[in-house]
Amino acid sequence: MNQLIKTLGDAIVGVSSGFDRLVFQGMIRPIMYPEGAMSFFSRRRIMFKDAKRWVMEQTERLVSAVEEWSKHECGESITYLPSTNIRKEAEARRRQREKNVTVGPIGVWSCVEACGSYRLAPAQGAPQLRYVQTRCKHLYTHLDHPDYGFMSIRMQTWFPYRIQIAVNGREWLGRQLEKAGVGFARVGNKIHAIEDFSAMQ
Repeated sequence: MNQLIKTLGDAIVGVSSGFDRLVFQGMIRPIMYPEGAMSFFSRRRIMFKDAKRWVMEQTERLVSAVEEWSKHECGESITYLPSTNIRKEAEARRRQREKNVTVGPIGVWSCVEACGSYRLAPAQGAPQLRYVQTRCKHLYTHLDHPDYGFMSIRMQTWFPYRIQIAVNGREWLGRQLEKAGVGFARVGNKIHAIEDFSAMQ
C-alpha cells in the first residue's frame, strides 16, 4: 500500500485506513470437542443412543422460535434457498430495497450447508462420539443496524450450534459519516469520494 501511495501520490487526494469486513464466531466452548459433548449429555442423563432425538428437538425449537420472530419482526416467514450458490447478501439487499428498510430487521433465510457435528462410533469399552463433517440447515438473519449498518447473523441449527456475526467496516463508517454530517459518495462496498479525509479517519 505504501508503494502504491508513493507511485500515485500526485493523483491521491486522501488516504484513510480501517476495517472492511469483520466476522465474530460464537460457540459454547465446552461442547466444541467430543469429550466435552459426551460430558454434556452424561450430566443431563441423556443416553448417547437418544442424543440424536434430543438434538432434533432442540433444532425444531430453535427454528420454530426464529420463524416466529421473523414473522413478527419482518412480516415474512423464513425463506428457503435451494442452493449454496445463491448469495444471501444479494437476496437480503433486494428485499431491503423492495420493503424500503432503512433500519431494523430485513429477513431470515435458510440454506443447507456444511457443518461440524458428532456421530456415535464404536470404541473399546463403549461407543464414543466422534467429530464429523456433515450438512445441516443454517439460518441467516439480515438486518440494518443504526450504528453498524447492514449486517448478518448465521446460526447453525444442529448441535453444537455455532453462530457467526458478520459486520462491515465500510457500513459502520458510512453511518458515522452521516451522523457527523460529512459528505461522501459510495458505490457498493467502496467509498470513493469524501469531503473531509481527516474527519473520516
